Amino acid sequence: RDDKIFKLDFGGFQSLELGPVAPPNLQLDFLERDLMITGTPASSGLVSNVSVAFRVHLRTPMGEPISEVTMGDEFRLEVYAEDISPRTVADVVGVSAAYVDVSFPHELMQPVGELQFAEGLFAGSGTVDATGVLDEVGGAPSNELPNAMPLLFAMRFQAIAPGVAELGTDAADNHSVSLLRDGKPIAVE
Repeated sequence: RDDKIFKLDFGGFQSLELGPVAPPNLQLDFLERDLMITGTPASSGLVSNVSVAFRVHLRTPMGEPISEVTMGDEFRLEVYAEDISPRTVADVVGVSAAYVDVSFPHELMQPVGELQFAEGLFAGSGTVDATGVLDEVGGAPSNELPNAMPLLFAMRFQAIAPGVAELGTDAADNHSVSLLRDGKPIAVE
C-alpha cells in the first residue's frame, strides 16, 4: 500500500527506488503511535528475543497526551508494560509481573505526591528518589489482561526549570519481569 511507511517483501527487492515513503504532513505523534521496530534475529527463526516493552507517556493532569510543558506546569508520567514476545496463536498473552527503574532530570522536574499504581495491580511497590530515579517500581496484575498494554503506574511531576528532559528506563535490580504464559522470570535489556 502506498500510504504505509514500512514494507516487508519476502521476495527481496529488485530495485532500490523506494518512491514516496512518507505521507505528506507526517506528524511526530503518528510515528510514536504507529511505528515501533523491535527485535533481533534469533536462532529459532523468530523475529525478536525481546519479551516485554516498557512505554513512557506524558499527559496533562486531565489525561491528554503532551510533548512539552511550561515551567510550573504539572503533568503525569505514565509507564505501561506490554507483552511483545514471539508467540503462537495458542499462547497466553500478557505480563504477570513487571518492575522498572525510570530516570528523570531532577534539575528540570520534581515529583509531586505519591506513586499511583494501576487499578487492579497486586502488590505494587517502588520508591521515588528526588535525585532523579523512580526505583524498582511495578507489581503484578491481580487479573489477566490479555492483548493489552496495561498501565503499570503513574507519577505526577512539576516542571521546575526550562530545558529538554531526557527520561530513561532500566531493568529493576531486585525484581523480575515475567509473562502470563509461564510466570518464569525473563531477562530485560
